[in-house]
Amino acid sequence: CVERVTFVSHDKGCCFARDGAVHLDVRNFHDPPTTHDGRNEIVWQKIFTNHPDVFTLLCRRVKEVMRESRQATLVLSFYCNGGKHRSVACAELFGAIATSFGLETEVVHKSLEFHRNRGCACSGCNTDRVNLPEYVAEMLRQAWFLISRHQRL
Repeated sequence: CVERVTFVSHDKGCCFARDGAVHLDVRNFHDPPTTHDGRNEIVWQKIFTNHPDVFTLLCRRVKEVMRESRQATLVLSFYCNGGKHRSVACAELFGAIATSFGLETEVVHKSLEFHRNRGCACSGCNTDRVNLPEYVAEMLRQAWFLISRHQRL
C-alpha cells in the first residue's frame, strides 16, 4: 500500500531517471497560451476545461499505478516538452489529490529548478507549494471519483 508519493515534473530532455519511477507523458495536453507556469490557477483551468477526456485518462493511469504498486514509496514523473506548464500543473494537481487522501507527498519541479528563467515570478506562481482554491480541489475530487466510484486509492 502506497504511503508516500513524490510527484516530479520535468522536460522531455531532462536526465531525470530514478529507479522505480513511473514516467507519464503529458504532451497530450496542449500548452496553454500564458506566461505563467504550471503552478498557476490559469494553467489548471486550461487543463480541466480544454482537455477533460485527457485528464480523465491520466487520472485513470495514476490510479492504476498507485493501486498496483507494492512499494510504500512511489515516484510519479510527469514530462512534457519544456517542463513549464503541463508537467508542472499535473505534478501539482495530483500532489493535491494525494495529499487530500492523507498520503505524504512531495512535489518537485526539476526543469523549473534547473532553468530558473522558465518559472514565472508572479505571486500566483512563485510559491513552494500551491494551496488549491476550493473549487479546484472539488473538481479534482470529482474527476478522481468519477473514474471508479467503488475503488479505493
